[in-house]
Amino acid sequence: MLIAEVEERQPARKNEAEAALRAVLQLDPLHMGAYRALARLVRDGERWAALRDLIEAREQHLPDVKERLVLLWQAVEIRRGVAL
Repeated sequence: MLIAEVEERQPARKNEAEAALRAVLQLDPLHMGAYRALARLVRDGERWAALRDLIEAREQHLPDVKERLVLLWQAVEIRRGVAL
């Protein structure tokens, strides 16, 4: 996670930060810090389909139904916004 934070602070190294964060999520799909940082990177890049995919992937790993519904609603909102 530290590597991703260092990479993220360097504008030219966003891809490396994203790769490091995705590696963390491969090891721990529920790692909140990695998820938030990756979502921020993808959102800042206005990569809406990638953000939706990230949200949907996280939703599949959550045991709490309420949290899953919140994420599903976010994915729906992104789909609606992209379709407009």
